[in-house]
Amino acid sequence: MESVINEITYELLSFDEAVKNRLSSLEREYINERLWNRDATLWKDDRKSAEKISESLGWMDTPSRMTPVLPEIIELVRKVRSDGYSHVIVLGMGGNTLASLVFARTFGTGKNGLELSIIDTTDPAEIQRIEQKASLRETLFIVASKSGVEAETSALAEYFYNKLKAINGVNPGNHFVAITDRGTPLAEKARGLHYRQIFLNFEGIASHFSALSYFGMVPAALMGLDVEDLLGRAVRMQQICQTHNTPSENPAIRLGAIMGEMAIQNRNKLTIVLPDSLSTLGLWLEQLIAEGTGKEGKGILPITGELLEPSLYRDDRLFVYLHLQGEHQPEITGKLQQLTKAGHPLVSIAVESMSDIAGEFYRWEMAVAVAGSIIGVNVFDQPNVEESKERTNQILGKYEKEGALPVMDPAITEGKLTFFTYRNKFDNAVALLDTFMNAEHVGDYLAIQAFLPEEPQTDLLLQKFRNVLQQRLKRATTLAYGPRFLHSTGQYHKGGPNTGLYIQLIGDDQVTIEVPGKNYSFGTFKRAQADGDFTLMEVHSRRIIRVDLNGDIHSGMAKLIDLVTPTELA
Repeated sequence: MESVINEITYELLSFDEAVKNRLSSLEREYINERLWNRDATLWKDDRKSAEKISESLGWMDTPSRMTPVLPEIIELVRKVRSDGYSHVIVLGMGGNTLASLVFARTFGTGKNGLELSIIDTTDPAEIQRIEQKASLRETLFIVASKSGVEAETSALAEYFYNKLKAINGVNPGNHFVAITDRGTPLAEKARGLHYRQIFLNFEGIASHFSALSYFGMVPAALMGLDVEDLLGRAVRMQQICQTHNTPSENPAIRLGAIMGEMAIQNRNKLTIVLPDSLSTLGLWLEQLIAEGTGKEGKGILPITGELLEPSLYRDDRLFVYLHLQGEHQPEITGKLQQLTKAGHPLVSIAVESMSDIAGEFYRWEMAVAVAGSIIGVNVFDQPNVEESKERTNQILGKYEKEGALPVMDPAITEGKLTFFTYRNKFDNAVALLDTFMNAEHVGDYLAIQAFLPEEPQTDLLLQKFRNVLQQRLKRATTLAYGPRFLHSTGQYHKGGPNTGLYIQLIGDDQVTIEVPGKNYSFGTFKRAQADGDFTLMEVHSRRIIRVDLNGDIHSGMAKLIDLVTPTELA
């Protein structure tokens, strides 16, 4: 296999000089030499922060460090196949699972591979859907958790362990593999329950920088992908990045310089345009960029899946078009030409093959590290993600004592829709929505946070809702399912610039699944996560409303779309 570095072109227009100056500055600062010397002061000068950062740079040589351990992974695959397993389900949250999700939705099951599913939610309908599509007797579970203490992951692991334990003749431990850091509670528990195998990840790898570690490679191998080829392409990108000290010639530093400089130039809405074949890569990029940069009131907002229409964009955008070489997309390329004519900077990356996604994982990790250095944030921590976990645990702890979640007073109820806001009372839903959406400031974006079951009809309705809002407001929009986004863009929502409008959507659960050892269900868990995030957004003075769809989610979404659609778009 001859690895390539995917072709990249730049149309920076009026920003070309600013980026050239930034690249020259990075060269004078010996950016690449300092990166590979693990110089933590690239991000923070104070001793405490620098010490933590110096312990978070293990991702830089992960591809080359993973190569020697591939035989261990391949042997697991061989044994699992010979034991008759047909399905593998990854249990985890955020960066622990997003690389798996990219592999599953982008590549599909490889030759002689196991079908791969991911449960990165507490939504009971989604848990049930995936459980019902697999025979538990033939299913291997990967419990993926860097810290080994995520409540969601622990609950899911215990739920399926108990299910297997109840099946006659089944040794549940044989159906489980753990991926975690050394010394975590998960590692200890996995040993006690006699898991089939425990992979201890390399030290110094934050979860959002872990795609090329065991967290990504073990699921990829089990689903039948050529992990030697994938890692080979990532190693090639690592080598190029390590040896090219001139920033303008380094494929990751140059991209990071553009991202960082554009953010300083108030073009911090990084809009990533992807064809359908690569669309799931957007979920991974969102998490890496938002969780990495969104803190201290700064950040780069990643936007994927948005309506591509030049007339709807403000001058706060940097566009990146990532696509397969030779894939003919005339509608997209035509719109991109209109964007550059309108003065929007554009970076185009042509991926030679699907397997070169592995190289892109590495390029983007390095680029985000460089961009974070430019804007002055520690890209390796996630303070507001941890804050959300703590708030959820507080709410659930109170629920266990009192048997009820916090009660919020509604602002107004209209039909089956109930609206909540801390701000004011309103005469009707349209007045509430108009007041909320008209309170805009420069740089505003609108984020839809959907604590709803992830299924095709809901996908379509949410995208329609987003499209209407984008056309009405002509501002950046994002859309994400909860609780997944809490481990991703949720960091940016609470830690980044206070320039967003947030609409949280919740609905009734049609399925009840109890959390083992607790007096609450997964549906209650999900509602506690939504409640926790809503209250934290208020703590951080974010502008947020909640809409409880009540009853049928699809009819509730249709009604909400009608309420926000102006006459000219109807």
